[in-house]
Amino acid sequence: MNKLSSSQVNSDQIQQEIAQYAKQIASSPQPAEVHAHLGKLYVIQQQWQKAQACYEQAVKINPELAAAYLNLAQIWEQLGDQQQVAHNLFLALKLKPKAASAEKHYELGKTLQSQHRPGRAIASYRRAINIKPDFLSAYQSLRALLLQQ
Repeated sequence: MNKLSSSQVNSDQIQQEIAQYAKQIASSPQPAEVHAHLGKLYVIQQQWQKAQACYEQAVKINPELAAAYLNLAQIWEQLGDQQQVAHNLFLALKLKPKAASAEKHYELGKTLQSQHRPGRAIASYRRAINIKPDFLSAYQSLRALLLQQ
């Protein structure tokens, strides 16, 4: 008897799940979480465009689904689009600020500032300060940006 490797069995299971979710979505409207789960399955298989489409459908259905924005940021990282990474990370952290450290909010603020998105950079610096009130670098960056406006 020919034994399949565990990765092949895993891959076959994932393919079956993908087929089930795709059929379910095609037959009737589904909640955002169903699209997000299908997106996760595509991520496991590194099918970035299909995963992206699923997560974008999920946030279209439920714009408050922070996890979908975080996953979109990771997909855009794989696809090499730093503007989309920052955009989706900003949306996720706007919904769930405590999902990241003050330092992560600060780094996002710096990225957004370098992308000439001052409003979003200011919001990110403020979230960093809310999480860590003694974060001097965040205050300095916020002050400098506000003075430029």
